[in-house]
Amino acid sequence: MLGPASAARADEEVTAAPFNRFTAAAVTIDQGEKLTFRNTDGADHNVTARDRGEDGRPLFASQTIGDGRSSEVDGVRFLTTGSYAFLCTIHPSMTGTLNVSSAGTPLQRPAADTTAPSVAAAVRRTTLARVARSGRLTVNVRLDEAARVTLRATTRIRGRTVRLARRAGVRLGDGRGRVTLRLSRRARRTLGSVRRAVVTVEVRAVDAAGNGTSVRARRTLRS
Repeated sequence: MLGPASAARADEEVTAAPFNRFTAAAVTIDQGEKLTFRNTDGADHNVTARDRGEDGRPLFASQTIGDGRSSEVDGVRFLTTGSYAFLCTIHPSMTGTLNVSSAGTPLQRPAADTTAPSVAAAVRRTTLARVARSGRLTVNVRLDEAARVTLRATTRIRGRTVRLARRAGVRLGDGRGRVTLRLSRRARRTLGSVRRAVVTVEVRAVDAAGNGTSVRARRTLRS
């Protein structure tokens, strides 16, 4: 007679415990197997590979999580047989080794994203007097993927370039977004002293893979 079916093997786990330590110096998984990070310490921790891939990012990493939470360690299922050092980037003295056996089959790593985001931008229609009074300039941005956006607004007044505003690191999702720039007092005074100004906004969008696109939007503002 056949014996009872064996229980399914649980995912391997790296555990952080008080105070600022991993409970095991090494953990072993098969190729293609999942790895979970569990935090039982009072401080925030993560599991991050020391080595980096061709994209310049760690070969594997978990989220940074607090006490009582768990996170899958992304990237380990692509690893081939070998030993991989890891650490907590918040507490670098916390270190360990991930050993990947010759059993199992690694998943195929997705092709690197080398496509820059598509970006369109337009300065919202308004009057020069309103911008000078409120100190705000609104820019409509359209993206085909999520990205971090940096905007820089300038104008030319009496033959010289005047910096109006700059805003960096704005996270926008796929689709349409709206970003408001706050002008400096000097910029507001400058715009209030003229009856017409051509405003140029440079928009730089960078996606999660580091691909970037820059565009310019212009609008003539009149009092």
